[in-house]
Amino acid sequence: MPQILKDETRNAIVQAALTVFAQKGFRDTSMQDVSRLAGLSAGNIYRYFPDKRALYAAALPPALMEELQATLDRKIASWEGMPLSTDPEANAGEIGFRFALIDLLVHNRLQWIVLLRDGKPDALTERLSSFFERWLGSVRTASVLDEKRRTTVRLLYRNLITLISSVLGENQDPPTLREALDNCIDYHMAGLAAVMEKWRKE
Repeated sequence: MPQILKDETRNAIVQAALTVFAQKGFRDTSMQDVSRLAGLSAGNIYRYFPDKRALYAAALPPALMEELQATLDRKIASWEGMPLSTDPEANAGEIGFRFALIDLLVHNRLQWIVLLRDGKPDALTERLSSFFERWLGSVRTASVLDEKRRTTVRLLYRNLITLISSVLGENQDPPTLREALDNCIDYHMAGLAAVMEKWRKE
């Protein structure tokens, strides 16, 4: 008789894996670690996932990064032609973007901790930097960026990602996490606005 795989058990394994990956990273996590947290035998884990890489792929679907890209694309559309501002009330699109981005981070907290811990910061930095350049193009100020300034932008976004990663790791309570992430965005926006204003005057 063929063995019956249960969605409930599979989901429990994936959730346990996320927790361990967030604590230890992909390299230092073993299938035994996952099985202990899930309350299952290692053999039972292998019935659902042939190896650790397959389990990692299930816990961190590509759709997560695709959703982030879609959120950035919506921001571009809402900010078309609008100047950079640190005042959320200056543009209604900024408020919607903040809610969407913070929701994405809060609802997928463990996934983002793992992504940012296991080598995705560079990929995410490039996505965010690319988004910023596309936004500059929409307001016809992309010409202020030479290669040296592009490097500065990438560093600013890398610092934002490092800050977000720390906030995600230190805050589990959703309201506290939302407030901390909102403060991160304020900090980042103020820095970007100041740098852009300086570049425009040079």
